[in-house]
Amino acid sequence: AMKLSPLIDVIAHNRHRNLGGSCWRTVNRYLRWGGLNLRGNSMPETIQDKLNKIKNDNWLRKLREISKGMDAYNNPSNSSFSPKQIEEKYLNPILPAYWEVFHTHNISRRRENLLPNREGNNDLPPCYDVGIFLVGFSSIPIVLSLAEIQPNEQIYFLYSSETESVLHEISNRIRAMLGDSHSPLIDLVEDTVLNNLKHSALKIDNPSDPVETFKRIKEIVNQVGNKSVALDLTGGKKTMIGGGFIAGSILTSIDDGQRRTCDMFYIDSLEFDPDRGTPTPGTEFLSLLENPYDMYNVQHTVEAEKLFKQHNYEAAANLWKGVRDKLEKHATRYGLETEKTDAVNHHRRANCYSLWDAFYYDKAKNLKNRHENSWGYNEKHVHASAQIDVLDILSEVSDRRSLFKEEARVIHYSVDRYQNGIRRKKSGRLDDAIVRFTQVIEMLCSYKIYKIAQDNGFVDVSSGNTKSIDPIKGKFISDVIRFLFGKSTLKDGDVHYKASNEDMLLDIREYGASEVNDLINLIDYRNDFIHFNSSMKQQQTETNADALQEFAKKFLENFSSDYCTKIDGLSFEGLLKLHEFQRLD
Repeated sequence: AMKLSPLIDVIAHNRHRNLGGSCWRTVNRYLRWGGLNLRGNSMPETIQDKLNKIKNDNWLRKLREISKGMDAYNNPSNSSFSPKQIEEKYLNPILPAYWEVFHTHNISRRRENLLPNREGNNDLPPCYDVGIFLVGFSSIPIVLSLAEIQPNEQIYFLYSSETESVLHEISNRIRAMLGDSHSPLIDLVEDTVLNNLKHSALKIDNPSDPVETFKRIKEIVNQVGNKSVALDLTGGKKTMIGGGFIAGSILTSIDDGQRRTCDMFYIDSLEFDPDRGTPTPGTEFLSLLENPYDMYNVQHTVEAEKLFKQHNYEAAANLWKGVRDKLEKHATRYGLETEKTDAVNHHRRANCYSLWDAFYYDKAKNLKNRHENSWGYNEKHVHASAQIDVLDILSEVSDRRSLFKEEARVIHYSVDRYQNGIRRKKSGRLDDAIVRFTQVIEMLCSYKIYKIAQDNGFVDVSSGNTKSIDPIKGKFISDVIRFLFGKSTLKDGDVHYKASNEDMLLDIREYGASEVNDLINLIDYRNDFIHFNSSMKQQQTETNADALQEFAKKFLENFSSDYCTKIDGLSFEGLLKLHEFQRLD
């Protein structure tokens, strides 16, 4: 708050030079003329007019000149008045006027949205339920802050042994500053001071330890619950201010679904006297200390990165959205443009991967089309020389008929399901991984049977005969494997497949009988796992997941060999890489 010590010192300790009386007569004339009386009819048209008038007033300029050129503590013995007499005769009559100056500055800042304001009235602060004030050696900042914030229900003063005497000054000066017009606040302050002095409950034993201040504020905030809190950090040692700022930052959080308000304030000044080390009288104002967690929550960024690495893309996207939204307001002011850009791009990538991972290919494609250049999609999921765009291919598939229309679709769809299974396995979701790997095998086998049926005239793509296009509907994949390896006959209604075993087996004949039997057992296990909630041990589940992954990869590599050969510069590993979700780095 405005520190009046230069003014007080000048008036109190230089009366022998006849400065105090002349200055006080000037004050009386100034107040009488309405120059500082905001409640009078003489208030200027605008706030800036008011501040300009105060700044250029001869009386205020002379006081500032005196405060710069005179150090009252050089001649303390020259004062013939007691501190009480000085307070009653000189300080108390000036306090209302100086609070009006302070209040005027704050009105200007509220109208510029630099301070929170009461709903529907930019000239008044919000209605805070609770006020917490750190007590230093000067009572004036606390009194001015109290008069400005005006807590409704509770006030807490955190003080030390060295500053305990200041509590009396606070009680006396708040009454002198506000008079009887704010009697509820005055009564609340006086009751609080008396209670503090009687019980010493909020006395800081070691003001040099920021942890103690933190703990005291934490106790208060937890005690008042969801009530709105104003925390003034102007007074006290720097270590107390540090502990208070940490407490106010952390304790402004979500509690039972509701955001707890704990606004932090500090009294600053527009002008400062470097020679005396004090603010220039009449230039002080209340400053809102923005919570760093409201600007840029590093913890949320770290957590989002962790979730992204764990393939929990939806949760990561939600966290980055919150980081992005906060930085939208504060990035330019605090030089956080790089962090903002990272948050925007990471959110877009996580959001796209979240949709892609859940097989919403159309939505993922639309999102990447809007933002593909901002997070490097083209460099990761597009084969430039062959113009292969993974999401473009995947989004073309709407049903089995559209899937089987082109071999490229089947291959990319199967590879994408395989990579999805790997992500599930890395996340510890072995049940989902087992399903994904068997889906790869099932998809490729289904396409193989479909092609055999088509080559033998059993399927006509143009006819739209979906029944014949879905020949293994209702069958376990193990039946398909047995059929492909000549171990059984597969029928679907009146449709019979009479192709030779040579045509059916093709490239997959290289697998031995033991491998086929192992695969059948694994797929049977998959069916049991899904339908009967298998109670198999975790270790056996991991072993089966590993085996299915290995077999699915071999199956894919064998099936896609001709396709990769046709694409210039595309290997099987390169094909897998096109579908692999990239890391943040």
